[in-house]
Amino acid sequence: MSHNTTEVKGTLESSAPNPAASAAMAPMDAWLHTQHSSGAACTTIIGVAWFEGPAPDVADLRARALERLQPLGRLRSVPYVPTGATPPSPWPHWRETHRLAVDHHIAARSAVEPSQVNATISLLATEPFDPDHPPWQLHLLPTAEGFALVLRAQHALFDGLSAMHVVRALLDPPLGRRSPRNRPSQSSAPYARKAGWTLDALAPKGRPLPWHRPLGLRRDIAFTRIPGDLLAAARAPRTRAASRSKASSTAVMLTAITTALQRSGLMGRTGGPLGACAMVPVNLYTAGGPRPLGNHYSVVRLPLPDRGDPHRRMEALDERMRAMDIQGRARASAEALTLMPSPFTALGKAATRYVDSPWYYTFSATSLPGPVGAFSLGDARHTASAGTQPLGPGHSMAFTMVYGKGGAVLSAITDPDYIAAEPLAAAVAEQIRLLAD
Repeated sequence: MSHNTTEVKGTLESSAPNPAASAAMAPMDAWLHTQHSSGAACTTIIGVAWFEGPAPDVADLRARALERLQPLGRLRSVPYVPTGATPPSPWPHWRETHRLAVDHHIAARSAVEPSQVNATISLLATEPFDPDHPPWQLHLLPTAEGFALVLRAQHALFDGLSAMHVVRALLDPPLGRRSPRNRPSQSSAPYARKAGWTLDALAPKGRPLPWHRPLGLRRDIAFTRIPGDLLAAARAPRTRAASRSKASSTAVMLTAITTALQRSGLMGRTGGPLGACAMVPVNLYTAGGPRPLGNHYSVVRLPLPDRGDPHRRMEALDERMRAMDIQGRARASAEALTLMPSPFTALGKAATRYVDSPWYYTFSATSLPGPVGAFSLGDARHTASAGTQPLGPGHSMAFTMVYGKGGAVLSAITDPDYIAAEPLAAAVAEQIRLLAD
């Protein structure tokens, strides 16, 4: 059971160019943009697609991007803060430009050895964006084994599932475009239940650990592939108490992360009222139609069992996730976000510091679907997709798993001043392997 279940297929919402269009950012966009522009966090997200076969010519890739991405207004949007408003307001806006500047947005890099791909993508995660252009770029990265498309964007522009859609839009067969049928679903839970969820969303559930510290300027990113049969075996029920259904990929990933951190000595003591707590993004759009680009998600926090056999802990976590109405809680959290104080007020800044703190969550981890089906780019075959999320302020690690029919790709992003990403990703992958045994 993934909590980002909109498959990357079908259609994308398009909009006619409107260079005069300007609109205030939605609360989630504004919060992410403020984090980035203030220097509190580097909020760059990364989407990667790997291919076997010859790399396209960058001119051909730019022509394809102009044809297929030009209609997407979000990709032509520049963040700015209006001046001269009465009364003055620091709330950021989006201004839509007329034409997609593909010479700026689409770039070819020098070929690298496969062993240098992670290091190259790590550098891209912290490169600044040109403030005069929409904050995204697509890099063509040739390797000895084929090539990769690396999409990087400021998180305020769109979320990880949108990044998967942008890359998918460039592949063959092409996506169709039509008006979206689906809209963000609204919470139908009784008011008292939603109020309880809101109060629960404010309670501390984590605790500070040594790797909760001020972040440096660099990022380290590592990817590791999880074969489909291995992930399926890890999801299989192992005990009589387990549900007949397979565990979700999210439960497998969270259990593997927690166990890897424990066995690496990074979780400190176990037990107690405040243990490990994962912050998990949840897609707010229903499946079955186009999903507009943007940040259409909320988050839930999942306390993680940290004692006992990993198989039993995974099954307990999966049962808890099935019973707690994650979608309902996420929708209630999204509605509550609109009632929070402005992030530019003293109260809003205090609330932001709290939700960024280790008292609020231990680490962030998300799983989402990659492109579904057989796709190509020119004469090259798409083989896998991956993504990374930004590090939250004071959090030295975060995890993303992009899955498909052929398996999954797990990524870790870290502050290398404290911990390297590659051994951390390898340790989590090893725990998934042990869950499959």
